[in-house]
Amino acid sequence: MEKTILIIDDETDIAEYIGAVLEDNGYQVVSARPVDPIIQHIRDKKPDLVVLDVMMPGRSGVSIYRELRSHPETTAIPVVLISGMATKKEIKEKGMATFFDESDIAMPEGFIEKPIRIPALLEMVEALLSD
Repeated sequence: MEKTILIIDDETDIAEYIGAVLEDNGYQVVSARPVDPIIQHIRDKKPDLVVLDVMMPGRSGVSIYRELRSHPETTAIPVVLISGMATKKEIKEKGMATFFDESDIAMPEGFIEKPIRIPALLEMVEALLSD
């Protein structure tokens, strides 16, 4: 069965590029903007995975991630954070305290640094969505 991936990014070009790559690799892709009602969007689309940019104007990916982790309907959906402001090493060392003042929030299932290396993204998505 085809897996659905929700991409949340304010940069349309990046969202379309990631979406095209994922579609070319057999995934169904839907997208949302940070201003969309994310929880309702997830209820409607029922994604198997969320790819979420951290730095966005207006509403940050950090607040969206916190919201996803606080709702019973969305807490189990794997999330891959994308960021150009933190490295994988920083995330491993500091955890989510890299982005939050407190570190009481669970780590995402995946983290990709910008610029995005497509093979690394595909490997992570495949690992997270394998049955």
